[in-house]
Amino acid sequence: MNINMTQTLTSLTGEPLEELEKYDNEKFVSTEETPDENPQHLRKRKITLRSVCIGALTGTLEADRTMKGPDKIKQFTLAVRIQEQEEVDLASEDVTLLKKRIGNMYTTLVVGRAFELLDPAEKDKD
Repeated sequence: MNINMTQTLTSLTGEPLEELEKYDNEKFVSTEETPDENPQHLRKRKITLRSVCIGALTGTLEADRTMKGPDKIKQFTLAVRIQEQEEVDLASEDVTLLKKRIGNMYTTLVVGRAFELLDPAEKDKD
């Protein structure tokens, strides 16, 4: 199933969800709160299905402590595919893995919206 990873997750009222992102700023002027050695600012960016999936695949859960290398490589490879492609062809086992990890890592709102985008057929059953 082809899924567009650039889709933006939305709030319950349909507004795009946003998160804060650090970025470097060459024109940075130091202040007491932000010393020279950390010339970064924060800006808002929309939360996409891509960022949620990559976070779920590359983040660490307690259960990952016993995960073997081949399983980690499978997650890494899927994360790379998701990062590099706007539309990713996901097998049902990939969707299952993503839903399991997202369900364990994120808030109810993010889980609900991500699941709707990952598995639209499941949403239509309700």
